[in-house]
Amino acid sequence: MDLTNRYLAELRAVLSGMTIGEREEVVEEIRAHIQERSAQFGMPVEEVLRRLGPAAELARDYNNGALVRRARSSPSPWLLLRATYHWAWTGIHGLAIFFLAVLGYVTGATFILLAFLKPFFPANVGFG
Repeated sequence: MDLTNRYLAELRAVLSGMTIGEREEVVEEIRAHIQERSAQFGMPVEEVLRRLGPAAELARDYNNGALVRRARSSPSPWLLLRATYHWAWTGIHGLAIFFLAVLGYVTGATFILLAFLKPFFPANVGFG
């Protein structure tokens, strides 16, 4: 098995956060990138793979992207928090969004709790 196929097999194995179709699409995209760089720029395959970085790191980035895409279209707060948590480790923007999401959910849960308690403790809960 040549170097490219070994790299792609490792990449495919660690692309766990995707459907089979998404996984194969990513693998084919990376295969095309490797072939293009080798053919167009005369770059050795070893150099292309070195610049891509370890397959596990590349897969982590793709898995995080897939998780964020699923969270954008899902009503699940747990999926959104999980996606923003993973995104938080990618940089300051992700960290800020994660903290804003947590703050928003905590604030919302607090308001719901206060609304639930108001009928039982009308003099102690709320503004009136």
